[in-house]
Amino acid sequence: MRNWASHRCRGPSRRVLLVAVHMGAVSTCGVAAPERVATSGSHTNTQILRLPLHDQTAWRLSSYDRIPAHELEFSAAGLVMSVKRSAMPLIYALPGPLRIRSVKVRGQLSGQLAIPAGRQGQKDFDDFGLRIGLVEPGTTRLTSRQRQTALPWVRSLFDLAPPGRGIAKVHFLNLATEHAQVGQKRRHPRSEHFEEEVLAAPDPEGHFDFGRTYQPPLETCAVWIAVDGDDSSSTFKTTLTQLELEYVSP
Repeated sequence: MRNWASHRCRGPSRRVLLVAVHMGAVSTCGVAAPERVATSGSHTNTQILRLPLHDQTAWRLSSYDRIPAHELEFSAAGLVMSVKRSAMPLIYALPGPLRIRSVKVRGQLSGQLAIPAGRQGQKDFDDFGLRIGLVEPGTTRLTSRQRQTALPWVRSLFDLAPPGRGIAKVHFLNLATEHAQVGQKRRHPRSEHFEEEVLAAPDPEGHFDFGRTYQPPLETCAVWIAVDGDDSSSTFKTTLTQLELEYVSP
């Protein structure tokens, strides 16, 4: 297994993540709870969490070294991320590890990414209009020496782990520019700990509505929103109106 501390990655894998989350380190403490709603249907032992896209204080907003951050707007209509050759991570730490059965995502992309046909995800074009990452806890932990030399974003990622545990992987669900990419999967070339799966592309009006079911359920301790435009020098806007997690009740 590669040394986490050696990765110098972009997107979910490229830039140095500054530990500047509300002027403090990322942790699972003091996080506003998402909206919990009753479920119906065949999964009687599950509940739905609607992540608070209207509440900026519930999210951990960070920046990357030498990369402009997005302009953000949190409102009752959802989360608007205005991209101008920019990138930044938004992280929601769950109150505790949850076994996620499914994810549902809705929104709209306005404008276009400056990416030639067939090049998205490749060198110089590794930008996506949306990536939803589920952070899976595991056994991989940083030693004291590794923590001293690790990049800030690596330390921040491991700070999301439950007490006494580490991080296994981050599972990204991607919104592509072309429908031909739907179904593509990869382990990110710059980190074996980031896996990506393209689930959808916007319709002609820019709307998207996609989901993913996990069987068995995927243990998750945080949700990572990534929207990138810096690699391709793109200007566009992503509006996220719904982000739901269906989890198995304890």
